[in-house]
Amino acid sequence: MFSNVTLYTAQTCDKLVFNPAKTYILMVAQAFELSSLSLDETTASIYSIVVPSVIWKTDIYQDAFLCCEIKPHNTILFCQKEKDVSAHILEESKSVMVFVDWLDSKIYRYLDKLFSLTCEDVTIMGMGCGRVEGIEQPILARNGNELKNGFLMIASSNRAYIGTGHGSKYHDGYFIAHTENSNKIVSINGEKAFDFYATILKQHFNETLNEHNIFDLGLKYPFGIGSTQQEHPLRVPVSVENGALIVAGPMEEECTLCLMKSSDHHFFKASLRAVDEAINGVDDIEKKDCFLIECMGREHVLKTEFQQEINAIAYEASKAKKIYGVLCLGEIANSAKQYIEYFNESCVIGVI
Repeated sequence: MFSNVTLYTAQTCDKLVFNPAKTYILMVAQAFELSSLSLDETTASIYSIVVPSVIWKTDIYQDAFLCCEIKPHNTILFCQKEKDVSAHILEESKSVMVFVDWLDSKIYRYLDKLFSLTCEDVTIMGMGCGRVEGIEQPILARNGNELKNGFLMIASSNRAYIGTGHGSKYHDGYFIAHTENSNKIVSINGEKAFDFYATILKQHFNETLNEHNIFDLGLKYPFGIGSTQQEHPLRVPVSVENGALIVAGPMEEECTLCLMKSSDHHFFKASLRAVDEAINGVDDIEKKDCFLIECMGREHVLKTEFQQEINAIAYEASKAKKIYGVLCLGEIANSAKQYIEYFNESCVIGVI
């Protein structure tokens, strides 16, 4: 997918020279000022996405970017309408990488369209882009010009291998939720969503929920989509609005939820399981890169121990040519024949 990937900081970016004949995507940490590169003045085709942090080897940066040179014969497209998604390109692809604004209410629509046009053996991975602080700049852009109301994708004829995991465990429940605008839970089991969530956190964990600690408690006790006791896609409550819960990631208008519980121990196990799943059976790992897509929420839960998780992943994938990645605000993955999903608090490992 990428022929070359290099980390640049504010101190080293003056050494960067773009080849006008090539296409690039810059994965930019939220505190790096992208305008300093004057991308609108270059003749090269340069796409950019903003995420909370980038990862290089085992180091995490909020003020740097990854310059990824896209391989020849790979295709990068920004798609706003269904007709923009080129069916013949996807039919010939073996792997696809997707970038969406994490606040876009149409994420599921984009993923549905992608899944319907790709063959069943295609690997899809990607991320919810955005920032939680830092410099105001376009989340998705081409040569510095903002790209809105759509998604960015890279289609490759090379096969990729992925592993996923989050480590949150089922705790309780079979709840019926009603939502609006994709990411606003209005009611759960007929009650205002905030009141319902506050009640179950008090009953099960003796935690007192309010509008100031909702994100912290949401990371510890996220909702799982679905009701069976398995590893669910998660939705983390991040804020409250008129009694409704705003969650990170899209949801169906009516869906079933359960209460999950996050723990450090299970997070570590899930990340190691993800990297093992990704590299298992890859015979030429030394010729491929290991790409980490880590939820920012995992760093928030693990705090200083998050570095240990990155170190452990890098150790397990040490035979890869390069190891790099992002901390993001939502993770996208499928596993060949399985349906594509948008996750929270997850770790997605790609061998590309």
